[in-house]
Formats: sequence, structure tokens, C-alpha cells
Amino acid sequence: MRSRSHRVVYAARAVALLLLTTCNENAAPTLTSSPAAPPASPPPISADVTPGSPALLIGAGDIARCDRTNDETTGLLLDNYPGATVFTAGDNINGNATLTNFNNCYGPSWGRNKTRTRPALGNNEYKQIGAAGYFQYFGAAAGDSGKYYYSYDLGAWHIMVLNDQITMTAGSPQEQWLRAQLAANTKKCTLAYWHRPRFSSSPAAAHDVQRERCTHLYVVADSAPSLPRAPTPHLCGRHARISGTAHRRRRHRAV
Repeated sequence: MRSRSHRVVYAARAVALLLLTTCNENAAPTLTSSPAAPPASPPPISADVTPGSPALLIGAGDIARCDRTNDETTGLLLDNYPGATVFTAGDNINGNATLTNFNNCYGPSWGRNKTRTRPALGNNEYKQIGAAGYFQYFGAAAGDSGKYYYSYDLGAWHIMVLNDQITMTAGSPQEQWLRAQLAANTKKCTLAYWHRPRFSSSPAAAHDVQRERCTHLYVVADSAPSLPRAPTPHLCGRHARISGTAHRRRRHRAV
């Protein structure tokens, strides 16, 4: 059974709200560069951004459970921002992420905002072979089946959704894709989000493994001005901005 502290975390799961106001609207067209067989482009975001206005991105990770109502509560928060784009940061279902559980557990709470959602996946999605339930539920918005990394534009931002559950070492398809995205990006600001953070206040040994797996990918992402976002594992924290090698950067702040 989960400890009381973990129950409190689920009960008070914070919905991250990112007001992307740092950049002015960039009117130049965005060029997308990717390796052979690129991930499918997600459908257009339903919440269009008016030129000159701030872009709004709202979301969370570790979202839905059929045996609790916390996701209904956070789902109501999404309803308060009808003009925002919604992101998820993986483990969208607590437990086995089957299509049935997506429809019955995620659907009634966060699912009503599905058309404006740009999801990422986590380890729970891979409890189904190839994250089949996740892809069946989100379709093209989840990226190409088997890869699940993709990008989209939101106002003056270029946003990349990464998959930390597959190979991301130097020379891997995802690493090459990320390099190509950064090289071809014409937007003034970039943002990336994924499931597990490289650095966390959690003492879990699994996150030490994650640091080893992700070091190269994070260093690549850190080479461009960006705001990385990885809200799990089950902790909410605010940190000064750090480099890909865990050194604190002065004059910068991050969440």
C-alpha cells in the first residue's frame, strides 16, 4: 500500500501551467528536419494562438486512476483554460495502460480535452506491447507508432516531445532526430518534455539508471535555449536552472 505521503501527492497532484510569454510571435515559417520515416505530424492544435498573445501550455504526468477521483479534479482545472494546449508527461494511466482503461479512466476526466492534447508516454504505457493502448487512444497525436517522439509549434515556441522509454544514446534515431530539430528550428524559443527527469529529489535507484541512459540526449537538448519539462517521479519541485551535467546556471530560473 502506498504511504500517506504518496496518497497526498496524488490527491494534490499539481497541474503545471506554463505561460510561454518569453518570446514574441515569430512569423517565419518553421522548417522540420527529421531522419527517414519521420514520426507522423499530429493534427492541428485546436487552441490556436493569436499573433502577439502569450501561448498557454497546461498539463501534468501520472494522471488517471479508475479507483480515485483526483483526475476528475485536475480535469476541471483544464476546463478553466479552454484556450490552452494540454500536455501530458507520461503514465497517463496508473497501472496497465490498456485502451479500455484509457476510455474508462482517462476519458471521463482529461479525455474531454483530447483534441487539444499533445501527449507523452511513460513506463505504464509500455505495460502494453508497443504502448498499443496509448497509440490506439491518441492516434496520430501520439506521433509515429513505435517511436512516439514528435514536435509541434505553439506561438513563438517549437516544442519537442521525447520518448525516454526507448533508446536515446548517441547515434540513435531519436538523438539524430533531436539534433535535426534543433538545427532546423526557426522559432525563437524551444521547449521539450518527457516522462522521467534526469535529476530528481527522489532517492529511487531507477533515476540513477535514467541519468546514465539520458546523459547524451540531455546534453544535446541543453545546447539550445530551451525549457525542459519532466514532472515525474511523483514529486513536485522547483530548481534553479542547471546544465546537462548538473551544474547550476546563474541568472536563469526554471521549474
